[in-house]
Amino acid sequence: SQKRPNMDFFINTKNDIHSVHPAEMPTTPIKKIINMFLENGITLDPFLGSGTTMVACKELNMKGIGIELSEEYCKIAVNRLKNTTRSML
Repeated sequence: SQKRPNMDFFINTKNDIHSVHPAEMPTTPIKKIINMFLENGITLDPFLGSGTTMVACKELNMKGIGIELSEEYCKIAVNRLKNTTRSML
């Protein structure tokens, strides 16, 4: 049976930096969830928002697909990804 994420991951997730998206989260809890469920798979985020999940994927050297309706949020996500470096695993 697969491990289920402990919802305590999402307590105190307020970013220390100014967020440009109302629901932006830090990548740490997202990376824990991705590592818990995926092993060299592809992550799908159908509500991309500010791109946190794709940033986590990039930092983990994993593939991801993000879908977002808002062009403004797509630009924010692209900018975050451009400023994210891959992990040196």
